[in-house]
Amino acid sequence: MSHLAHSQNEQKDDSYAVGQEIITVGHGIVPGNAHGPFLLRTFSDVATDDFDNDDDNIELSHMSGRPKSLQSCSAACGDFWKSSTTLAYFIFVGMVAVGVGLVVGGTILVINHDGGGYPRPYMFMQIFGGLLTVATYYIYMNKLLSGAQFRYWSEAALSPEQVKQHIAKVRKARPRIVWTMFSFHIKRDKDGDKERMDTWKGEQDFVFSYADDITDPPSDHGMEEFQHTRIKFSKKFAFADAKTKAAFRAQKLEFITSNLFRDERYEVKTELVIPGYVESVMATTNGRRPCLVNRRLYVLCALLLLELPCGFLLRMLSGKRRCVYSKILSS
Repeated sequence: MSHLAHSQNEQKDDSYAVGQEIITVGHGIVPGNAHGPFLLRTFSDVATDDFDNDDDNIELSHMSGRPKSLQSCSAACGDFWKSSTTLAYFIFVGMVAVGVGLVVGGTILVINHDGGGYPRPYMFMQIFGGLLTVATYYIYMNKLLSGAQFRYWSEAALSPEQVKQHIAKVRKARPRIVWTMFSFHIKRDKDGDKERMDTWKGEQDFVFSYADDITDPPSDHGMEEFQHTRIKFSKKFAFADAKTKAAFRAQKLEFITSNLFRDERYEVKTELVIPGYVESVMATTNGRRPCLVNRRLYVLCALLLLELPCGFLLRMLSGKRRCVYSKILSS
């Protein structure tokens, strides 16, 4: 079984769920985007079960039966349209279409131009269209090949029992709350555009005594309902009492204050780190993924801007469940 890549999602201090970072500029506080590049890590296999076991009869609600092989079309459509990747797909493909249209339109206008020379407006149309197409296509591919969707198509599938063992392992892991602080200033380049210059980076952990896990039991997530199930993980933390919350704020304030004047401005991120955490896995009752769900097919469809039917196919062939790791901290 291949190693699983994962990322630690950032938290915001107020609700302690996945959210936005806080950027402090001078004496003001401005909300910023916390979804930067993911920190990728790996962990060893969580179990050594036999992947060749084809016995997929399971026990559901005290009744013996076989899991469903396909989602209903309506359920797959609902899952498909609720996904943020669907909207992103239409935006990217639309921008690529606009770029190609500008290039083709500019070329046609140049061909039909009766005067001499190369008209500047048509040339700008071609250049702008070409740059828009290339830039959008690059961002589109980078987003697809680094997102959770690609992991569903490329990583080894786990049996429901292996997924439960993995969840139990992550639940037992002691979490960390890490503050990362950046000091920076803004300078202008030769064109007058603003550019951020980072000059210092530091980290500090929140010191607490005990962490309790109140995550829902794995059996509640119904992994055996379908032959193949996509499981999306997220995480959050909270405080057991007011004393712990006050300690959190005091330690964070001390960390910021001790590094406050390293530069003109600063930015602080709060991150919940759980050893072994992954963002997504695919569970399958026989330990093997569907033959149509493979990395080569997905990459080929993505290159041809056909990720849309691929995404719908994945949702038809698999159900979806969510699991939220909830950590309660005590000082």
